[in-house]
Amino acid sequence: MAGVLLFAKPLALARNFPAVRVDYIRMSGTKWIEGDSVIIESIDVQQPLLVTFRKIFGAILDDLPRSFVLEPGSPERRDQAAVPETVVREALVNALTHRDYRTASAIQII
Repeated sequence: MAGVLLFAKPLALARNFPAVRVDYIRMSGTKWIEGDSVIIESIDVQQPLLVTFRKIFGAILDDLPRSFVLEPGSPERRDQAAVPETVVREALVNALTHRDYRTASAIQII
């Protein structure tokens, strides 16, 4: 099961686990499914978990607000995400790893 989820070609994955996918939903606002929130875009990934992780991780990092830091003694700024990459990586790995893959439903990241 793990080998198919991690390394299979998309066709084999869809044949053996048709409901396994990750939905990354971009929204405006901070409330889910209420009058003032609008779904901007949804990225649905139904590929092996190694590929899925890279795509979703990159999409999340691209959407995080960024700030910059001026290091003492350096004339250059350094950009940093509002949430550390390690935190995002750990949350995404936990969502992908601890899911029950016998249940036919998608992982949603909103």
